[in-house]
Amino acid sequence: MTEEIGLAQSRRPRSGIVAFLGSTWTGIASLVLILLYASIGSGLAPVRGALEMTEMQVFEHWFFVALVVFFLISLLVSTLTRIKFSWMSAGALMAHAGLVLLTVGAFRYFAYKVEGDVLLMSPRVELCTVEGKRLDVAFLAEKGQTWEEIVPVLGGLVRFEVLDTQPAANVPVANATVKASIGDAPPVTVALGMADRSATPVGGGLALQLRIFAPQTKFYDKEVAALYFGPTGEELQFTPIPGLPLHRERYTPEEGELHDVLGRPVPSKRTSPHLNLAGLKIPTGWFESWRMPIKLGTAGLPFDVEVTGYVPYVAGTAAKPVIQPLQLRRPNREREPSAIRLKLTGRGAYEGWSESRWCYFAVYPRVDANAAAVIGAPPKQTVLLPDGKSYDLLYSRLEHDLGASLIPVKLSVKHMPGGRMVESWRSDFLVQRGQAAPTPAAVFTNQTYSIAPWTLFQANAAGDGWTFTGLGVGNRRGMLLMALGSVLTTLGCVHAFYIKPIIKQRRRAWGDEGSRDQGMEGSRGEQSREPATRSAPLTANAPRVAPLLMLLAFPFLASTTEAAEPFAASQSAVALDRQIDWRLAKLIVVQDAGRYKTLEAFARERVSAMYGTGHLPSLSPCASLFELLFNGEQYDDVPLVRVRERDLRIDLTEHMAEVERLRVRQSGYLTPRELRAPAVQKRIRELLPINTKTRALNRILDAQATARDLKDMMLIVPRPNAAREAAWFTPDELRTNAALALPEGQRLSAEELARRFGPPAFGISPTEAARALEPWLRLQEAWQRADAPAVQTALANLTEVLPTLAASGVYPPEAQRRAEAHYYETFTSNTIFSRAFLGPLAYLVGAVFAVIAFVTRWPTPRRIALLLMVLGLVWHAYMVGLRWYVLGRIPVANMFEAITAAAWGGIAIALVAELFYRTGVFQIAGNAAGFSALTVASFVLPGGGAITSMMGILDNIMLRLHTVMIVLAYALIFIGAVIAVIYLLGYYYYRMRYAEPLTAAREARARGGVA
Repeated sequence: MTEEIGLAQSRRPRSGIVAFLGSTWTGIASLVLILLYASIGSGLAPVRGALEMTEMQVFEHWFFVALVVFFLISLLVSTLTRIKFSWMSAGALMAHAGLVLLTVGAFRYFAYKVEGDVLLMSPRVELCTVEGKRLDVAFLAEKGQTWEEIVPVLGGLVRFEVLDTQPAANVPVANATVKASIGDAPPVTVALGMADRSATPVGGGLALQLRIFAPQTKFYDKEVAALYFGPTGEELQFTPIPGLPLHRERYTPEEGELHDVLGRPVPSKRTSPHLNLAGLKIPTGWFESWRMPIKLGTAGLPFDVEVTGYVPYVAGTAAKPVIQPLQLRRPNREREPSAIRLKLTGRGAYEGWSESRWCYFAVYPRVDANAAAVIGAPPKQTVLLPDGKSYDLLYSRLEHDLGASLIPVKLSVKHMPGGRMVESWRSDFLVQRGQAAPTPAAVFTNQTYSIAPWTLFQANAAGDGWTFTGLGVGNRRGMLLMALGSVLTTLGCVHAFYIKPIIKQRRRAWGDEGSRDQGMEGSRGEQSREPATRSAPLTANAPRVAPLLMLLAFPFLASTTEAAEPFAASQSAVALDRQIDWRLAKLIVVQDAGRYKTLEAFARERVSAMYGTGHLPSLSPCASLFELLFNGEQYDDVPLVRVRERDLRIDLTEHMAEVERLRVRQSGYLTPRELRAPAVQKRIRELLPINTKTRALNRILDAQATARDLKDMMLIVPRPNAAREAAWFTPDELRTNAALALPEGQRLSAEELARRFGPPAFGISPTEAARALEPWLRLQEAWQRADAPAVQTALANLTEVLPTLAASGVYPPEAQRRAEAHYYETFTSNTIFSRAFLGPLAYLVGAVFAVIAFVTRWPTPRRIALLLMVLGLVWHAYMVGLRWYVLGRIPVANMFEAITAAAWGGIAIALVAELFYRTGVFQIAGNAAGFSALTVASFVLPGGGAITSMMGILDNIMLRLHTVMIVLAYALIFIGAVIAVIYLLGYYYYRMRYAEPLTAAREARARGGVA
């Protein structure tokens, strides 16, 4: 036997159990079972709910472990019995070794996985009365921090500033010096200390107090519940609650049924793991791990404790829980709104005594006095025994030792433009290990910190940006093994599918075993001639229908939507719009949704939120925006508010008269007046808690906010000399400031101005406010008069003044604004008769011609298909590149960007493959991928390509690389699936058309005696 045959041969499995375990089909079957289990357990929340499992518990379950162990055994047997240990088999051996390492690493990961969080509260200065009553005012105890507010009863502005802080041993802030200015009184400087027992007066009946919080040495498990117990006033012990349910109401019936907030009974689900089938009660405890009741080990108590009930989603903390209705529940809140019922049974001296108590869940069981004063004490249940002794019970999470003390310092938050959306977080703290001196540490977005064996990461944070930070704590055992296994598997696949075929091909080319190769070439030659003869009918009888199909593209290109008739209220605006040159005005910048966007983009998004398209009939987007701003009352009875969901139209129109009800249900539009109707608002409030309607109702509320608060959204006036994230002003906010620029004799008093227009805005002078407000008021007056020249002049003044108010580098450059406006004009329409559909149309027609070319082998359709594929790819690249330029980053931060960018990369690879291999299947798959991706992204996904801010967690080069590679893989998988379908269709077509008739003919000849 030659070397080639020896290298190619594999060792055959033995008979019996070894043959079964080493079979390829056994391995495939085990993989299919693993995939089914993981898909059902991870993807179907109702299944996890019925089985009382978290997603982590799904993969820790013994059944999943058994499946993986079986696969691992099958893999090892197959490796030892079917693969030749040689250099030619190195790829398969590496791939199998990588899978083994992946499996072992996963076992280690899930076997030891623990995850939870710890709460760190920042040092703070609190405001209270001189009597010690806490007020709802506090600020970070850090040098330079300020708090100010106008309080008329105290004489005007009240302001506090931290001048300095001093640390002490193991305490970042032990003393603070604060300057207090209250109204017209002279400023007062006070020294605050952590040891002060009472607050320090600062005048006006107010006082300040420094509050420091204790270091944290424990963190609390995300999944495992625990009961804390002990004598009142002493430190509590704890015991885990094994098998406690999570998702469903399960309680024994001795106290009767519980009720929801509407007074309806909420019966218990199963209280023991079993399945009722045909009248039989089949135990399922071998698969389900939850139990009810649950006896707890509480050796330190003079009574036994048994959990006899569990209810999630409770409302309030009454003696007997009231449950939220199913439609009002919010998923993914873990155990936070839950309660357990404890049955207490005395033993020893308390024999014969018993009672039941409901205990409500506490997120953090151990809270010191300072923290309790801020966030509240955990809800303990105090049990009074017959002899007067009392014990505390607390239902919370299992605690773990951190192995160090975490001393809180502060939370820092970086905001997006406008200061409302968070871009990133940073948590600073000190770490003290044993008696060593504390060392500074920090956790921030995409940056962890390790305290062996735990890894700390940013999990949650206070909404005010400073009060507290929640650090996630977890371990990562097995990650290195899984990473090494992934690398080995990848290298093995590369060797097996790419390097090994090249080596074998070169060996044949070098003339190894020439006689065998010649024989094989001869047989291949005979085989290759037969298909050529068989395929001749395809080309010989090719239908000459391509010219006709080429004409199919023209209806799409020539089609245009018939312009909708303008609203009666818009007649004057239509004529005015045609006289306005919007080229500069549409570049005005608006601060909205955490970013700076052009007026063109803002107008399209806001009008689309209300009307469903980016402009009103016969009006441009900017004209539509100004019409709603300045003449909004004229549209109160115009059907402007789009309601897409038919069931929601029915819900919101039940109270209406027949005519209006039919109009809304058929057209899908409400008028602003109809939307404001009390009956509609009441119905929205009733429907909003229902999870299945939340998304649709949020769209309605967004439309309502646009109709009602559009003027408050026009944040177009920059805050002078302010940072990039500082909030801008609307023109209406500046009326008081601008009036103060006039001499006293020519304006109202400051008090009267504040009463009419509100208090003056901070951060902008009267002169600057007047410069911005004057052209805005002239624009409003001119628009309402339909005076086109005056409107044009006012717009020109606005575009000139507004950029000069912004600090250097804050106002986006003009080139970027022009690119964004052009992007929105070109790529954000939601109709197939717009320029946005040119790319999908090129791919669609290209796919049609690619199919014709593949079937007929006619070269002309193939060239057309390639040309259209290239044109689609260029248009596609123009869209992605333009978006990239506007954003200043690679566009892979949301679903739209991921789909479009991934598709472009996949189509480019398909085009190169088609030019190299010339098979025809790559251009079919590439065109199909392009059409599908652009159609879904532009016309199916919410937003239709609107540019959004990037979440801070994605602002990391490694995550961007990860995202790019993942989404590109999705595109290639789609293209590969299309190619696979083509070959499957071709395979069965060949069998029916040629192979089966040929086999039948040979059998007939054989029966007739022909050899």
